[in-house]
This record gives sequence, C-alpha cells and structure tokens, in this order.
Amino acid sequence: MKPSDVKPLKEALSEYYQQRPLSSPQLKALLELQEMHASAQRAEAVATAIDRPENNRLGYHWQSGFKGMFFNSHRLSVLFSAVTAALVSIVILTLYLSNELTALDIMEEIAYNHNQNMAVEIRSSSIDDIDTFLSSLSFTLIKSNHLAGKSLTLLGGRYCAIDGKLAAQLKFEDGTGNKTYTVYQVARPTHFDSIEQQPITNYVNGVKVILWQENGLLLGIASNE
Repeated sequence: MKPSDVKPLKEALSEYYQQRPLSSPQLKALLELQEMHASAQRAEAVATAIDRPENNRLGYHWQSGFKGMFFNSHRLSVLFSAVTAALVSIVILTLYLSNELTALDIMEEIAYNHNQNMAVEIRSSSIDDIDTFLSSLSFTLIKSNHLAGKSLTLLGGRYCAIDGKLAAQLKFEDGTGNKTYTVYQVARPTHFDSIEQQPITNYVNGVKVILWQENGLLLGIASNE
C-alpha cells in the first residue's frame, strides 16, 4: 500500500460506518476512540508550537536549562497519538472481522420490528401456507414447542430483517382478540451457539421480548406489557 493510499482516520471511520451496521455499544466505543485520537492530535499541535523558540522565549530557555523538557513532552505527545491511532485501527479491524450482535441487540431489533406494527403480507392461520408464501427464506418455518401451550391464533406473516438476515415475522392474537404478539424466526447465527434452549426474557422500550433457539433457528416473541 502506498502512503498516498492511506486515508485519514475520520474518512476511514465514515466509510466504515456506511458499509457495516454497528450496534449502539460498538458505535459508542468507536466514537470515544476517535475523540481520544483527536485530543492527542490537538495536544501534539500545542506541544509543537511551544517547542518553537520564536513562539516562546521562556520555553526556549527551559529547553536549554532542563535538557529539552518541552522536546520530550512533544515526543510523548506524538507517541500517545500514535498509540491511540493504533488502538482505533485494532478496534475497527476487530469489529470488521467479528461484527456480531449480542442477544440484547437482537432483542432490540425484535422490539423495534414489533413497534412498527406492520401489516402482514399473507393473511392465513396455516404456518405451511405462510412458509410457502415466504419462499425466499433460507429455512422452513416451524411450529415452536414454546408456543404450543399458549392460546394464540395465527393471523399471518411477512418478511423482516434480524441481524441483517432475511427473517419471518408471524402475527398472533390472544383468545380475547385484544392483545397482539409478533413471533420471529431466523436462521441461527453461528455465534449464538451459547444461547441455551430455555428462553431468556428482557424488556426493551416497553416491549417484552423472549428469545430462544429451536431446531437450528433463533426465535423470539414480542408483546406489549
């Protein structure tokens, strides 16, 4: 790679954000590191100005009397800037290679999709009919054992996206017809192998979300509490 091919940090980060979706914690960490790098650059500029004898006679005498104290300060500032830039590069590379969403990130996506209250693309009480209609899915929809004991009526389904992958959103209502549930099925990401078969529950923006894995799929159910 030629020196001319190296992009400024701000430009590289901007392109990275546009190409890779980041979760809120990842974005916050990158912005903090970017600010650290900017602070180091400002400190380096100040140290460089102080080191110039024509800008600060007192600084010049201090350099002479204390064996280049300001020069050493400048060197430390440059070193700190280089280390910070290296840390930013390492974090970007790590996120680029393993941009994996956590269970909480998935739950936030499910809560968001639930709150959108999108209309179903196919209205049917048959999971098989919905599976046939959603033919672009890379998996077959299942009748979850987790829902077997619940008095829910299937209304229909539609496509949605979970973890950047094409997923199914199924809409149910309870026996009274007053409460709506949305159920999500997506091919289980490989880094979710550690999630137990037993469901985990969390509340996100007023939405109760339950997440579990079943038959090679990652499933979630959302409802307003």
